[in-house]
Amino acid sequence: MTTSNWGKFVLLLWKNWIITKRHYLQTFFEIAIPILACILLIIIRGLVDAEEFDEPTVFNPLELDTISHLRDNPEIEPPIIYSIAYSPESPLLQSVVQRSVSYLDEALEVLAFANAQLMQAHLQVNNVLVGIEFPDAYATLSQLPDQTILSLRYPSEMRTFRETGSEFWNNWQTERVFPQFQVPGARQYERDDGGYPANYYNETFLQVQSAISRSILQERDPNYQFPDVYLSRYPYPPFYSDVLLTGLENLLPLIIVIAFFYTCINTVKYITVEKERQLKEAMKIMGLSSWLHWTAWFVKCIILLIISISILTVLLCVSITGNTDLAIFTFADWFAIWFYLFIYSLATITFCFMMSTFFSKANTASGIAGLMWFVFVMPYNIAFSNYDTMSLSAKLALCLFHNSAMSFGFMLIMRHEGTTNGLQWSNMFDPVTVDDDLSVGATMMMLLADTVIYLVIALYVEKVFPGEYGV
Repeated sequence: MTTSNWGKFVLLLWKNWIITKRHYLQTFFEIAIPILACILLIIIRGLVDAEEFDEPTVFNPLELDTISHLRDNPEIEPPIIYSIAYSPESPLLQSVVQRSVSYLDEALEVLAFANAQLMQAHLQVNNVLVGIEFPDAYATLSQLPDQTILSLRYPSEMRTFRETGSEFWNNWQTERVFPQFQVPGARQYERDDGGYPANYYNETFLQVQSAISRSILQERDPNYQFPDVYLSRYPYPPFYSDVLLTGLENLLPLIIVIAFFYTCINTVKYITVEKERQLKEAMKIMGLSSWLHWTAWFVKCIILLIISISILTVLLCVSITGNTDLAIFTFADWFAIWFYLFIYSLATITFCFMMSTFFSKANTASGIAGLMWFVFVMPYNIAFSNYDTMSLSAKLALCLFHNSAMSFGFMLIMRHEGTTNGLQWSNMFDPVTVDDDLSVGATMMMLLADTVIYLVIALYVEKVFPGEYGV
């Protein structure tokens, strides 16, 4: 009498259940460690208070004719040379630039250069306030064209913005429309000018732009009377400021990697033990199909992981701290978070299957699997600082490492939290900002691709290298 595939499958499930029950401590830790890692995040959430603003934030107006604040900043090195350079040299442009200086509250020397190349060479070795570059063809004009073209040449690095470690990134960031990480509420609410990365007011860009524009208008109509013009940010309605969101952007993926580390090495060890003790080959001799063997292990693993990710989702999405109503994911859809963790669980299981096929000794397999578990997150850690300059294809290529794909995904989920929209089904495949091209949905698709790739590799290696006792 032959046993049906269903009967064999039930027997395998029973066998895996016996293993799970006998190793109850390991089973307990497989579920408990992710929960403990999540509780660590909750403790951090409870230690960091979000500042609430019950009243609208109103910003003070800024004058556009003052640049004297530069003299009050002793940290600017080398000291600024209070001059305005321009090119090309001509009586008309000399008049325009000289008049623009009169609209500012600092006495600035006007430096004329024959062409843009000579001016650029001077600006590179002298810390001049600004260079005004007109097209070289303007050198022979007697009056300005209807559409006047000019460029303001400032140093590529900010002169008024200095923070420890900012030497490599305190540039103008003109490639962005929005900040890299958006925070709920008003951005840099303590600054009337909006602060960094824009910083156009502190760097005097806006003042010089206003002065030169006024001078050009005055050149066209000398009798025109300018009204008083001020710069002011729009008022902002009541909001809360949560500084923790930026920190969690990089911390949360690391916590998730650590949370499922024990599950990885434990699963690889149990699967390889059957090969090491010849149990797997014995079952094959008795007529067990390979796909039934893998399916039974998959069901056992996914049940334990579903329990873990379900508890994790509740802890991440519910506020259980006493000092704030905010959770780790305050605005995200619960089921969207759970589903993303479920897809990650599928990739995790097939990763364990793949690693187990390369080894015949359980301890060696679990040790190397643990090492590779962290190696697979290294591409994300290396690419994190260059994320904004990477192409979409490069980001997706790094997502072939499932832990890197998960890290990119949770980084983007935290950025969705910063917009106060959170991860929803409606924005799953939408980038967080117009400057980005990667979405949470894209990383989820890559996790599914990783699942298939790891499974194919596992099945192939099992056939080609069945091990010391392979049939």
